[in-house]
Amino acid sequence: MLETPSRGTGAHLVAKERGVDTPRIIDIRSSRQASTEDPVRKDILDGLQSSPPKIPTYILYDAQGLQLFDAITRLECYYLTASELSILTQYGKDLASSLPDNSTVVELGCGSLNKTRLLLYALESQRKKTNYYALDLSSSELKKAICGLDRGLKYMSVVGLHGTYDDGRKWLARARSKASGPLVVLWLGSSIGNLSRDDAASFLSQFVSESLVPGDMFVIGIDRRNDPDVVWKAYNDDLGITRKFILNGLAHANRHLDQVFQLKDWEYEGVYHKEEGYHEAFYAAQRDVDMRGIVGNESGYFPGGTRILVEQSWKYSPQEVAILADRCGLLPLQRWTDAAGTYDLHLLHVPPFDFFISSCDVTRVPSLDSWQELWKSWDLVSEYMMADEMLQEKPIPVRNECAFYRGHVPTFFDIKITEAVPELRPLEPVYFHDIFARGIDPDLDDPSQVHWHSSTPQTWPAPDKVMKYKDSVRERIKLLYSNATMTRHGWRAIWMGFEHEAMHLETLMYMLVQSGTTIPPPVPAALCFGIGGLPSRFPDTTTIELHDIELGMIDSEDQDDVVESASAHEFGWDNEKPAGIFSISGKLEVSRKLITNADYLAYLRETGSQCIPQSWSGSVVRPTVKTVFGAIAFGMTDETGPAQWPVVASYNDLKKYAKWKGQGWRLPSEVELRVIYDYAAYGHSSNGKYDITQSNVAFKFWHPTPLAPEIEIAGPGSMGVWEWTATELARVEGFVPGRLYPEYTADFFDGKHNVVLGGSWATHPRLSGRRSFRNWYQRAYEFAFVGGRLVRDVL
Repeated sequence: MLETPSRGTGAHLVAKERGVDTPRIIDIRSSRQASTEDPVRKDILDGLQSSPPKIPTYILYDAQGLQLFDAITRLECYYLTASELSILTQYGKDLASSLPDNSTVVELGCGSLNKTRLLLYALESQRKKTNYYALDLSSSELKKAICGLDRGLKYMSVVGLHGTYDDGRKWLARARSKASGPLVVLWLGSSIGNLSRDDAASFLSQFVSESLVPGDMFVIGIDRRNDPDVVWKAYNDDLGITRKFILNGLAHANRHLDQVFQLKDWEYEGVYHKEEGYHEAFYAAQRDVDMRGIVGNESGYFPGGTRILVEQSWKYSPQEVAILADRCGLLPLQRWTDAAGTYDLHLLHVPPFDFFISSCDVTRVPSLDSWQELWKSWDLVSEYMMADEMLQEKPIPVRNECAFYRGHVPTFFDIKITEAVPELRPLEPVYFHDIFARGIDPDLDDPSQVHWHSSTPQTWPAPDKVMKYKDSVRERIKLLYSNATMTRHGWRAIWMGFEHEAMHLETLMYMLVQSGTTIPPPVPAALCFGIGGLPSRFPDTTTIELHDIELGMIDSEDQDDVVESASAHEFGWDNEKPAGIFSISGKLEVSRKLITNADYLAYLRETGSQCIPQSWSGSVVRPTVKTVFGAIAFGMTDETGPAQWPVVASYNDLKKYAKWKGQGWRLPSEVELRVIYDYAAYGHSSNGKYDITQSNVAFKFWHPTPLAPEIEIAGPGSMGVWEWTATELARVEGFVPGRLYPEYTADFFDGKHNVVLGGSWATHPRLSGRRSFRNWYQRAYEFAFVGGRLVRDVL
């Protein structure tokens, strides 16, 4: 554990001074601050010399400033504190339950601890051993806050850290290796809003890269983009306390600048930028102010009306939070919202791998960094979750044994790259090409009918032999990126190998969900996505105007023999081509969300059917949902539990459900679902790419989720499953089988497969985010993560 006293009654009180209990405070300020030079003075002067001029925000938080800010938080108009307090009051126990035992909790800017104590006491009541570190700028206020905690904490140690955010990050980076359990960084009060969106992403990224490891967590309070008048009032109260707070910053600055600021020369001015979503606090010069004597150059002259920035307060929509988290290498676990829907408390974690949804290029050759993250995911799933003891299992009876897939992915790549780059020879052992080239996918109506596949050996090669081969293939991939004479055909093979591996990563998840011996992933099980019980303001259905739509992409293979760079071309599978305009008209009534487990259970019970889908276990009387964390009870009274997840079932079963619903309800066609997705994107799809930052794809949650209340209508992957369409996978005019993999689609033009669109929680963002990507399954297939939604024609 980090530097901390032993737990027990009054563990946070470690010394007596003049008969008064004194908490332990560690001074972690940098050597720059500890030197004789005044770092605050330097920061202020640097800011005043910048263009436009500014003063560091931390100047507001001296002892007097902290007391004034505490008074602000008690104002009715300053809704942020009341909203966050209500969340912690209502959901503090849920948050505490989500944090692991033996955690080290480090709070950035602890303030008075009025809100934090709710979480600390919840952890204590659950008897979770916790090391709590409170970081703040003011040593005196830090001592005061810690002394205000209950002296009877038995399971918690409390230590103060005196320093800035940056001091805390650096200290944590040095001390992280000493922590015996997970680390949780707590950042309340929407303090993240004091940083611009780019600076916030940079700040969090530094924490993640320098101080955190997979499994660690961030708890962040973030204010939403609320009514502009409400936001304005929060920073411009009628009592003038905010004004006193801001102007006290100048008094603080004066102690470092020889009283250079004459307070009568300055006034507080607030500005809210509605479109960008942030409020700014300025010192506005009331007359010409000459400070060149202290600032040292002409930038010290401030004409009347000049504004000096001291604070920004950025607001975030749920989509902006999703983008921020993705940029920083964090994934969401839970979210709690106040009753008014103005404020969120986000629980995020550092994942074992990260596909960086918002910045993922969906059509070009993946970078080596992208390969590295894919390999992390493949190794975790195929070696950690699927232990050697599982290799002979067939969790899905109609597919190969698990052992096949470990060897198939590297072998497929070696086959395709040696076809595309003639000077390359197959890697040893060459016989892997005979047994691992292609898997089994039989006709479900007649399993004796099956396309060409590799011969199945009596005994699969030893695991260490397969892993050695996999490592050789990966080394080959790395070397290929330095090949200056690579043709587009070679790059196509690299692109294809990447997406093929991503597809089979999802295939493995289908199998592991069905297996009873799967080892759960080393991530927190967020099996109750904490929407906070907030109802959606959107209706259950939406009427959409159908219109002509452009589908497909342009990717001719005629010029594949040209030598070019990796980023010069956009690639797609053969069934994504050709591009064309599809005519469709009329109006369609569309369900806001997909058919849920609760919906499907009601159908089974009403019809008397006992045939539960393969995604469930148990019975109609007491069903559970299969997950990689084990079977989970429906939780019929829980608005965020598995009952509200989309049901995973075959096309045939969901077609029967639609018929039972009657009133013209049916599953949409491929073109109709594309129009629905474009509507759901609100114009945020561009360059053939969907905005899926809010979707449950790319292993965000490791299971399906309900539709978030702020989403009007489910888009691609919104609920963590693909969507069936009523469109048969068939040869279209202009279809040309791929040169490298001609069997990819053509083998399935058998009248028994339907197109599926979107993506699941286990789908790589290259696939779920590419607007032209099409998947397909046999209509009777029950094991893929595919659900469906209802639509009907509006006459």
